[in-house]
Amino acid sequence: MKHNIALCINSWMSSDTIHVNCGALSGRFCTLVSGGTVYEDTDQLAISLGQFFTDKLTSVKHVVKAGLQSMSFGAALCPPHQSVNSVMSEFSLVSIAGVERLIHVMPAKTSPLDIIPISLLKQCKTEMAIVFGNLANISFMSGHFPTVMKEGIVVPLLKKYGLDLTDLKNFRPVTNQVLSTISKVLERLALARLKTHIRASPNYCILQSAYRQGHSTETAINKIFDDIIGSIDSGHVVALVSLDISAAFDSVTHDVLVQRLEDEFGVTGTCGRWISDYLTGRSFTVRVGQSTSPSRPMTTGVPQGSVLGPLLYTIYVSPIGRLIASHGVEYHQYADDIQIFTRMTVPFATAFDS
Repeated sequence: MKHNIALCINSWMSSDTIHVNCGALSGRFCTLVSGGTVYEDTDQLAISLGQFFTDKLTSVKHVVKAGLQSMSFGAALCPPHQSVNSVMSEFSLVSIAGVERLIHVMPAKTSPLDIIPISLLKQCKTEMAIVFGNLANISFMSGHFPTVMKEGIVVPLLKKYGLDLTDLKNFRPVTNQVLSTISKVLERLALARLKTHIRASPNYCILQSAYRQGHSTETAINKIFDDIIGSIDSGHVVALVSLDISAAFDSVTHDVLVQRLEDEFGVTGTCGRWISDYLTGRSFTVRVGQSTSPSRPMTTGVPQGSVLGPLLYTIYVSPIGRLIASHGVEYHQYADDIQIFTRMTVPFATAFDS
């Protein structure tokens, strides 16, 4: 058994390209797509979807840039962040026992990028914990994330049931469950070391309800509802605007995120270099049925379906709360959804009451 495990690890470590075989879209997906182009096979469809997802990000950037340039009053200035109380320049070392516990509680879902099935990994968790633990410590101390783990498979999924299957814009690129298991192990180990430090920072948005224990969509709705009802009971009129950030996770600028980690959260040194390396040099392929598109670079964004992605995204958008609050407006955030509301006094309200 140990000999077989060693062969698997050796194959994984020496492989530059991982070939996998997984189904993505079912045969129900029609071959007629936007623009009237008919695809004879899924190879061309996978290529078109890959190009579409790449072009979509470019289009979003151009629209935002043009919108900012057309604003007559100029771009809003965000208030300065608070001083950082503590600095995190390196990761603490990983213990073999901690890695074994992590493998034990991981979901039993094998990724198509895995060389070793998750069931075998769990059966051999004592032996594999040594390998994973050593790999994690080398990665953390060197400030490098393994290049072989930076490839993801994108599965096109409909944004909403019932949308037109012939229009590519109705699909979103989803990489959930299509990142390697060992990649997620490394991410979980990094997250366990980062999370407490990040959330202790005075610059972390306390009105962000996503990806936090004890917080949910229900707590976010209750908070907003309570604030609105309280204002109405006090005789005010409340106006609420709901905002959604387009292609939020895919449009994160890496340089801005890394600089924000350093300036506002004190993540520097080897720790900062590891996160920067984790973000950069990534690529993706689109899988449609048995067909896979050529690999495309991911120059922006945090990996969707990843373990670290949600925390990194909330760090990236943390200044939004400061900007909104500086205008005397109340708000609440849940991931990329923002609720902005303000109370107003209506002078003739008493006339209606009488």
